[in-house]
Amino acid sequence: MKRPENPVFSQLSAHFQRLDRAAHFTSGAWRLYYHLLHCFHEAEWPTTLRLKQRHLASAFDVTDSTLAAARKELQARGLLRWKRSNLGNPASWELVLPDTPIRRPRDPDKRPAQRVCSP
Repeated sequence: MKRPENPVFSQLSAHFQRLDRAAHFTSGAWRLYYHLLHCFHEAEWPTTLRLKQRHLASAFDVTDSTLAAARKELQARGLLRWKRSNLGNPASWELVLPDTPIRRPRDPDKRPAQRVCSP
């Protein structure tokens, strides 16, 4: 049985594709964005995820510098918020949909997901 499509995924994906039609993203940005969508979906759409950049790079077989360039491209286009962590801890990743509120479940006791999603 096919699982129903998540409206958050649909909103984020449609927004990404609208921006891509206006000015094309690199293949690295495409791969990173859709991998992050997958990670957020697996984590049941938290506001932020805590992920290590090197784990993401190895998940879809790119170098850290390629991943950093894709991350910076997504940040510059307003699709991603990223905050470096210190002492080797995972960074904070957040997908952003400007001008449209994203409906996510509210749970004040829920902390950002700590696990790295499967590829």
